[in-house]
Order: sequence, then structure tokens, then C-alpha cells
Amino acid sequence: MSYFYRSKVPTLNDVFLSLSGRIKIALRYLMSRRGPLAMSVNQAGGFVRSHPSRSRPNLQLYFNPISYTTQA
Repeated sequence: MSYFYRSKVPTLNDVFLSLSGRIKIALRYLMSRRGPLAMSVNQAGGFVRSHPSRSRPNLQLYFNPISYTTQA
């Protein structure tokens, strides 16, 4: 299941939308091996229990810095 949120501040989605933004990110990575292309696809994640009565985690979460699709 994916959740999408709109942001009032610039995000990586804004950078990746334009061709000039993609070129800038690609050049930064090629020159310094830094920037968004040097990041892992999933920036954070974890295993959690859906209820305190569970003896072990039964959910896995991932957080991404960019969305791959958008909902209208």
C-alpha cells in the first residue's frame, strides 16, 4: 500500500520532473558521486508489530524520498 502526500516545499519529485533537473542531478553524480542518484531507493525502513500483543514484528515499512507514481 502506498500513501502520497502533497508538499508545500520543493521535493525531489520537483527536481526529477524537468529535463534540466534530471541533467543537473546526473552531472552532479558523474562528477562527485553525490546527490539524489547516490542515495538508496529506500531511505528508511523497519519492522514493527501491528499490536502490542504480537510477539514478533508482522509489518515491514519503507520510506522513499520520491514517489514513483502519482494519484490524481
